[in-house]
Amino acid sequence: RGRPFAWMMRGREGRWKGLSLLPAIEGQLRVWWWDSLLFLWRATLSLIAVFATEGLMRDGLLLVCNLLFLGVQAQARPYTSHLANMLETFSVCILTAINALNLPPALLLTASYTGGLFDSINSTLVDIQVWLG
Repeated sequence: RGRPFAWMMRGREGRWKGLSLLPAIEGQLRVWWWDSLLFLWRATLSLIAVFATEGLMRDGLLLVCNLLFLGVQAQARPYTSHLANMLETFSVCILTAINALNLPPALLLTASYTGGLFDSINSTLVDIQVWLG
């Protein structure tokens, strides 16, 4: 009786039912398909990172994938909690911004441009990405 989280481990009849933290962690989803979409998004990012050629093509594909997911997440608002929706949107915005900052160095490397200006731009973008991360 003195255990504050005993309700998560025992059913009404008092027998062990297993730990039920998943609903508390997920933030009470409003739509049933959201976990599947999150898995698909992460799998797509992984496949792009592994199989796309390094450079502008890979960074562009990652950016398009992140922008699509950001749009779906902002439109669906999958959590019943307004704060959970805002936090998820904010985290995907940060990820998308970091991904967008990868494009200029990839473009300059694709154009085989190197030199003082490139190094200056690249170091500034890296500093911004570190700050955002």
